Amino acid sequence: MASKAKAAAPVEQAGPASDKKRALETAMQQIEKMYGKEVFYDDAMQECYPEALEAAVREADLKLVAVDALEAVEAGDEGFTFKATIIVEPEITIEGYKGIEFEKKSTEVTEDHINDEIEKVRDRNS
Repeated sequence: MASKAKAAAPVEQAGPASDKKRALETAMQQIEKMYGKEVFYDDAMQECYPEALEAAVREADLKLVAVDALEAVEAGDEGFTFKATIIVEPEITIEGYKGIEFEKKSTEVTEDHINDEIEKVRDRNS
């Protein structure tokens, strides 16, 4: 008697991890129905913008100091566009410094300096 083997459909394993995944998916679907899918865009942008900003700064050959403001311009299923106001290191050109005269202060340490510092330490610790 010949028997035919049937391909088994993948069986989803039950357990705490799969229960949590299903619960999360259900919660996300309910949030999306109540508030719209746009509610997830802000979180996605917060997660992704640092890498995109870093690439833009590198492409423009700037030296980023800080991000002053960040504004979402457009967000959708295909991605997002944002506008960032950043603070960059200024380009500085120093001219006219050659030929400036100055008096070099002495860095010589005398016995009096040493004794004064020892006395200060003694006073603090007494």
